[in-house]
Amino acid sequence: MTLEFMFLGSGSRGNCTVVRTDRFRFLIDLGFGLRRTTQSLSEFGLRAEDLSAAVLTHTHVDHINGPMLRRLAGAGAELFCRPEHEDNLSGSVGYRMLKEYDRVRFFSDEPFELGPGVRVRPLALSHDSPGTHGFVFDFDLGASGFRFAYVADCGSSSLPHLADRLAGADLLALEFNHDEQMELTSGRPPFLIHRVLGPAGHLSNTNAARLLEQVKSKSLKAVVQLHLSQECNRPQLALEAAASVAGDIPIHQTNQYRVGPVIRID
Repeated sequence: MTLEFMFLGSGSRGNCTVVRTDRFRFLIDLGFGLRRTTQSLSEFGLRAEDLSAAVLTHTHVDHINGPMLRRLAGAGAELFCRPEHEDNLSGSVGYRMLKEYDRVRFFSDEPFELGPGVRVRPLALSHDSPGTHGFVFDFDLGASGFRFAYVADCGSSSLPHLADRLAGADLLALEFNHDEQMELTSGRPPFLIHRVLGPAGHLSNTNAARLLEQVKSKSLKAVVQLHLSQECNRPQLALEAAASVAGDIPIHQTNQYRVGPVIRID
């Protein structure tokens, strides 16, 4: 089986990742508009009709887009989300279409089968949106397996058992949102600074690096940095924080406005 991880973008203005296997194609979040998402998909020879599912981390507006949700419904895909997400999704025409077509699948904290050869273990996070989760995806490659962990909008890096559940990942996509000093001196309203720095906000470069150090193992082949703040971070600062603990493990960064990285596993 061939695996491809295509990060369409990540940040406060949109988040979406495409995962493609030989038998199954799905999205993690739908945070970009219809035009941008379809254009990005076309770069990889994909259409919305080629998608089988989308998995939702939470319902903040940079992770769910109404027109894209409607397009997903029209394409015949399924939406995997939490029951807590329904209050914020119920006003969406696309979500109502998915419900009408019986294509909404609620997940709990127990592992579930997403599609052929793809098993998912949800990870409850402390971000300030009801039912925020990260995911550990286990792919059956026949003679072997591959584990992909995805954690954005984390809140606290010291949640019980979080590091243990991320351990053993072959590919780790992890939030490196802000530099703490830049956040404190940003001139943002105090309530926003308090939120971002608090246990229900976002991971700083320092805390993300500490978490990476805890989960780093011989199996980890690459790290992808997610959700870098445009105002309160710099790519070089995030890279230096990760590199200080990653050793020889390759580090990739997502960008708010362009596609990448693209990681292929044969």
